[in-house]
Amino acid sequence: MNQRPTLLKPLGPASLADEEDFQLGEIWVRPSLREVGTAGMRESLEPRVMQVLVALARANGAVLSRDELIRQCWGGRIVGEDAINRCVSKVRQLSELGGGKAFEIETIPRVGYRLIRSVSPASAASPQSSVAAPVSGSAYQHRWPRLWTMLGLGVALLLILAFVAVRFLPAMKVFGTSSTVRPTSSAITLAVLPFTNMSGNRGEEYFSDGMTEEVNGALSNISGLHIIARRSAFQFKNQNRDVRSVTKLLGATHVVEGSIRKEGSHVRVSAQLIRGADGVQVWAHTYDRSLTDIFAIQEEIASSIAEALRIPLGLNSRERLVSNRTRNLYTYEQYLRARALYRGRHVKDAISILAPAVQHDPNYAPAHSLLAMIYCLIPVYLFNESDFHSIAFGRAAIESIYVKVEVESRAALRLDPHQSEAYVALGCH
Repeated sequence: MNQRPTLLKPLGPASLADEEDFQLGEIWVRPSLREVGTAGMRESLEPRVMQVLVALARANGAVLSRDELIRQCWGGRIVGEDAINRCVSKVRQLSELGGGKAFEIETIPRVGYRLIRSVSPASAASPQSSVAAPVSGSAYQHRWPRLWTMLGLGVALLLILAFVAVRFLPAMKVFGTSSTVRPTSSAITLAVLPFTNMSGNRGEEYFSDGMTEEVNGALSNISGLHIIARRSAFQFKNQNRDVRSVTKLLGATHVVEGSIRKEGSHVRVSAQLIRGADGVQVWAHTYDRSLTDIFAIQEEIASSIAEALRIPLGLNSRERLVSNRTRNLYTYEQYLRARALYRGRHVKDAISILAPAVQHDPNYAPAHSLLAMIYCLIPVYLFNESDFHSIAFGRAAIESIYVKVEVESRAALRLDPHQSEAYVALGCH
């Protein structure tokens, strides 16, 4: 049985600098730089997320209670449940960074969490020498029994594989294998890569990123398509990589690329569909339109791609692929700006932009949903460093924020019952 690790002091931004690098399957972790990555990509983590990852890895498979996690990573401060859930959720997302499943985070109801390493045939090379995961002092006394157990299991597995090879291999055709995920022959999997901002102004980056997300969302409404998650596709932003290597890494059959030039009330959008197997362009089009046609452009891109792939849209006569429309372009642009700030965790700035826009156009459901999601971050990013006078005061402050989350979520769902972000926000408290 794994013993609960004993730590002499809580983790924190300062102690991360003293943590050694370690490996989780194909993923290397560098706490001192707050970086994780694989052989082909890397990502920077927020300090709190890295602290949670290190604490769980240091536990060596033992269950870490919520109280212990708060003590190690938040210094025992009062934090809302959503703060812990968000960090754990982020760590869970990292498990698929290498395309496989490097580890799992198991939730033990009413107790805590534990990190379970997946058995992997090989690990990706780290920028520095690969090192073992951080180990607490209490774990060393159990190392030898575990090693003998693992060795015995390994020998048993080799014997089983040898039997299968001798018994069944002559009747089988052996195909080359690859560590990259490959879709089935009948499945079409699309990756919408970040559209390039051609406006010559980095301040317009929010619009090109927002357009990418909107096209991604429209395509995901087509039942015959599998869409790579935005998070995975955005790892290739500003990377001039060969399409064939990108599709191989993402396990996609096709990619959608594009560019946007926005000037005043005019927008030019270029989009193309490329087959990953050979890099051949399947479809392409350029739209020179008024900014008021932006939703029509998103709809046309999605439907044209489906037509090029010979996939029926599967819509009723009154249904549309792009549902989050508004006639108020000011609200829509503020919504895209706030979404970019939200992804960067600039909570105050996002609220200062989106809250007035929601008041200006109270009938735009996506804006209400996003504002609710942003409010969910306040206890994490604006309250964690505050010293409350008492536990009761801290709880009251957090509850006042959750009232706002409730109001905005309910407003979104009254306008559009299909607003998934509103349901997520309701669950954050």
